[in-house]
Amino acid sequence: SAPLKNPGNDAAEIKRRFDAIGFDEVVRATDLDKAGFERALLAFARKARGADTAVIYYSGHGLEVGGRNFLVPLGADIAHPNDAQLLTVPLDSLTKAASGAKRLAVVIIDACRDNPWAGVKGAKGLARVDVSKPRLVLAYSTAPGKVAEDGAGRLSPYTQALSELLAKSPGLDVRVLFTALGDRTDELSRGPQSPWASFGKFGAETVALLPGAGKTRPEAAAADPAPRPYAPPRPVAPKPSILGEAPKKLDAKTRALWDRASAGDAKSLAELGDRYRRGHGGLPENPREAVRLFRIAVDKDHPRGRVYLGEMYEFGQGGLKQDDKAALRLYRLAAAEEDPIGQYRLGRMYERGKGGVRGDEKRAERLYERAVKQGYLEAGERLRRFCHARDLARVSSKWEKIPIPKTKGRTSLVEMQRAFAFASAGDECNKQLSSLHPLLFEYLEKKRKERMSKAAYAVFDAVPLEFTPVKYKIKEKKKGKK
Repeated sequence: SAPLKNPGNDAAEIKRRFDAIGFDEVVRATDLDKAGFERALLAFARKARGADTAVIYYSGHGLEVGGRNFLVPLGADIAHPNDAQLLTVPLDSLTKAASGAKRLAVVIIDACRDNPWAGVKGAKGLARVDVSKPRLVLAYSTAPGKVAEDGAGRLSPYTQALSELLAKSPGLDVRVLFTALGDRTDELSRGPQSPWASFGKFGAETVALLPGAGKTRPEAAAADPAPRPYAPPRPVAPKPSILGEAPKKLDAKTRALWDRASAGDAKSLAELGDRYRRGHGGLPENPREAVRLFRIAVDKDHPRGRVYLGEMYEFGQGGLKQDDKAALRLYRLAAAEEDPIGQYRLGRMYERGKGGVRGDEKRAERLYERAVKQGYLEAGERLRRFCHARDLARVSSKWEKIPIPKTKGRTSLVEMQRAFAFASAGDECNKQLSSLHPLLFEYLEKKRKERMSKAAYAVFDAVPLEFTPVKYKIKEKKKGKK
């Protein structure tokens, strides 16, 4: 394959950034043929075994053939899908090489910038790979099956975004880092590039590329310090209670939340703050106290606290100035930690183009799907709206061509056709979305019936769903005849 314009610059930039944040050894290898690629990979795999963290960054050509992903070295002349296995390097060999690290393994692929093999049957962008190995991250610069930009400048948009994040926030949890990387890449690219990442099992603790990166290092202790005279320990004053005295009229659930929150449980603090916000469970409505409790939950790194505090910023409540950008940052962090309400709120920001991001309904739809799969069925309403809009034009065009008999009510023929179109589109969408969660169909059906107009109900009462409209014709009186 021919060399691309930017990969050399990209590799140099990423090496510079990893050197700067304190990686012990960073090796750069460019313009490799297949043999050189395999030698470099073998040397890396040997060094990665037993290392704390191992990261591979690849910039160049990549393609998928027959469900497998391949990275294309310099000089590979691919004329047939079968050539890929002989002339390229399998992507899974990179994940295996990095997986020898003890704490964290990361493989970053900035590939698919163009497709020189468009004429080769089966050659296309990289296939999706869901990793299962614990503490492993596989990241693509674009969505599976899509093409990324090489960039008009010195660096690709993905590499530029990665470099910025490594410079500003190298100590971010990798799940948060790659979520922010996707958002920043889309801002830099000419169109939504939709970077993608798959994460193995991580657990609840924060896992950064380099523990302590970006933090101030303590000064070295002076050699042979002089001994200090003994002084008895001072009595430690008891810490003030987070909540103080509980109100007397609390219901049982709120009382249990209060007890757990008083002990410092982050989730209970967030949920108790939500009850203060709504004045629920025997607590008075107190948005300022809600904000205080949300901040404590955020300090304890709880995602639901981030969601609730983000909502207070988004709507300017609890004495906070309305700030969509602050809300967006909190939603992103919560969504990266797989909080379903955080995913839903972030989806709403993308759907409406708030917080400085461009409107992106496809990204919003993906976030809603993730929230529904975790049981947050309210996000299914947003998915139904997207699905409904897509199907309505197709369904309504069919119904408008079919005559429907008149009824005794005031409902006109046009209103009946419109009602049938909405009903049919809604039925098809509900069936499509029900695969995301076993209770979603029932939830959507309930919501749809609650919101249907009286005119639509009149149509259903007059014309059963199993009725075949083509058997009926509407007779019109001809002029001049009785």
